[in-house]
Amino acid sequence: MLAGGGPAEQNLALAAHFERGDWIGPRVIPSGTVNLRQTPAEARAAVQALAKMGVKHTGEIGLTQRHRRPKSKFSKPLSTRREKPASR
Repeated sequence: MLAGGGPAEQNLALAAHFERGDWIGPRVIPSGTVNLRQTPAEARAAVQALAKMGVKHTGEIGLTQRHRRPKSKFSKPLSTRREKPASR
């Protein structure tokens, strides 16, 4: 189970309880979060800090305008779409 909510320290502690056998449950893959509104150097330092704690996964995926999917013809709200009449 990927534990992605909350601080990385709590996710690591949760994983440790299961690994030691204190609690019975699934194998927990601890993760941490990185603030995406920072400079690349700050983000790199945040990821490195998580790695030093033992976290190997983050849940952030930053997309630039270049990586966004194009709007489809169905991107309008339902109320503004022209629907074909149902055939009988």
